[in-house]
Amino acid sequence: MDFINETTTDLNISDPIYNRLVQFLREIVVPNEPFEITDTWAGTMGMAADRTPIVRQIHPGMFACVRMGGMGVALSAVVSRELVSLASD
Repeated sequence: MDFINETTTDLNISDPIYNRLVQFLREIVVPNEPFEITDTWAGTMGMAADRTPIVRQIHPGMFACVRMGGMGVALSAVVSRELVSLASD
């Protein structure tokens, strides 16, 4: 929706995306119902050219499971198993 402005490392809320999500809530998710938004998240996504997730040990006892290419929820079970396997070794 806002690919040009989403190419950033800033952790700011994107107004066009935030406004579209609020509109989606108002029109589709909870039409004709009052709601309050109490928390927001910038939602900055870590993308890379190859879109391959990084699952590795960074330091003893510290592991990374990052760069899901926008597929974090879908990949979470697979990369979590990999992370548990690494941490168990």
